[in-house]
Amino acid sequence: MTTTAPAALDVQHLSIRYGTGTPVVSDVTLSVAPGEIVGIIGESGCGKSSIGFALMGLLPGTAVVEADALGVGGRDMADADERDWNGVRGTTASMIFQEPMSALNPCMRIGAQIAEVLTVHSLASKKEALAKAVELLTLVQVPEPELRAQQFPHQLSGGMRQRVVIAMAMAADPTLLIADEPTTALDVTVQAQILDLLDKARRETGAGVLLISHDLGVIAQTCDRVVVMYAGQIVEEGTPSEVLARPSHPYTAALVDSIPTTHTAPRVDLPMIRGGVTDADRATAGCRFAARCAFATDGCSAPQELEAVEEGHTARCWRTHELPLSRKEVLA
Repeated sequence: MTTTAPAALDVQHLSIRYGTGTPVVSDVTLSVAPGEIVGIIGESGCGKSSIGFALMGLLPGTAVVEADALGVGGRDMADADERDWNGVRGTTASMIFQEPMSALNPCMRIGAQIAEVLTVHSLASKKEALAKAVELLTLVQVPEPELRAQQFPHQLSGGMRQRVVIAMAMAADPTLLIADEPTTALDVTVQAQILDLLDKARRETGAGVLLISHDLGVIAQTCDRVVVMYAGQIVEEGTPSEVLARPSHPYTAALVDSIPTTHTAPRVDLPMIRGGVTDADRATAGCRFAARCAFATDGCSAPQELEAVEEGHTARCWRTHELPLSRKEVLA
């Protein structure tokens, strides 16, 4: 008899608010299968990182997280306390942070920091964990891994530090990897190497990956599915070829239009989305993007639901099937 591995992530109707305020993330349903990479995109302030931190139990004490289900590696963490989260972080789920120096202890040697992931969860002795640290540095293609294991974070380049953070995240073979802007501030060559490592991690460990990014090109090249967030809501979801090459929500189309491509003429101004992201406390019952949308009508004041565009592709816009949204190839 065969058994099906649990989903790496299974979130049902997640909302996040601070104190008694309006939810900054509203009714988000999200899943990641084992070995799948799902990307979350959207402007700063749309709730992407808040979701990632909620899935690791890392939001501040003022945050109120509510969900019908918060499945992480087969464990429902909807009502988890700090002790429960301590048993999940680093083992069932790991996070790769945007700035590796904020995740690394500047006073600890690299090998010891990687080994600590294993020893703190009693997964290996100190000697075994240090040997495993060198293996992991080799796996993430850090040159001279034995030497690097003895060095401090400031002695490594930015690209090597990011590899170290990935090695730490992979140390205990987690079911879920959450990568929050892992390629920010890296040059194009190193960025490509880091993305290859994430792909290698999911192929070799079977982990599901949730990739949070503002870079649509990265999402297009890396992900199996993409989720578009706006003002705390999912506004579109599907495969990159559906969502980014054939967007069905005006916000997604506007994001795609703002990307320069190899066909963009020199000195041509790219389209911009007017205004800024709608604050959650000013959100209305209707479409949260309406104030910035060139296609808004009176009908947009009514609540908008995610509706099927085609199989596996949904969008939160009642005019989806009638809008003349532009199409741009971002997958090349």
